[in-house]
Formats: sequence, structure tokens, C-alpha cells
Amino acid sequence: MAGESSDVLFDHAVHLGAALESADADEVVVELLALSNRRREALEDALARIRYLHPGEDVSRAEGLLRAALRRGDATDYWRIDLTDT
Repeated sequence: MAGESSDVLFDHAVHLGAALESADADEVVVELLALSNRRREALEDALARIRYLHPGEDVSRAEGLLRAALRRGDATDYWRIDLTDT
């Protein structure tokens, strides 16, 4: 499951990094967090895969988006929020 999540995150980050120079970074970070399914390791895996791409502005943007998502998740304890409380 971690592999599937990181595949989606990787594809999404690379697509947005390449296609949307002026993308709203906050919105993209929220999307990446949602796609992570509250699993930090999925974002870490996607970030590790980014490093294998040829350097360029789009890759730098994608890496920055993934790093921002990790920082936001850490700052808000996103990984530990329990949504099963009723």
C-alpha cells in the first residue's frame, strides 16, 4: 500500500511541478497530504523517487511541494489525527 500511495503522490507532484508554475502551493500541499492517507512514509518515498529525476525547475518545484507537505504534516500532527472519533 505504501508503494501505491507514493506512486500517486510522485505522479501528482511531478505533474504539478511541470505543468503549473504558478500553482497555489498551499492548495497543492493540502492535496498531497490528502493523497498520503495520513502516511508520512508515502510522502518520504515520493520525495526519494524525485531525487532520481534529471534536475530542472519542474523537479525542483515538485521536490519543494513534497517537502512543504511533510513540514505541514509535521507541524499540525497530521499523521496522528484520529478521524475515527464519533
